[in-house]
Amino acid sequence: MNPIVLKKHIFYVKEVQINKNREIFRFRNWKKIMNLYLIDNQFKIKNNQKNQNTI
Repeated sequence: MNPIVLKKHIFYVKEVQINKNREIFRFRNWKKIMNLYLIDNQFKIKNNQKNQNTI
């Protein structure tokens, strides 16, 4: 999976969380976006750990 695509989803997920009443019901695949958001968070955590090890 391409991390760049996941980053685009992260911004949309944040909008969904802020405007729950509007956005979640308008966007039917919000659960899939949340899954991508979780995957990308794990990806960032792994990258951060690698970066700390190299320093």
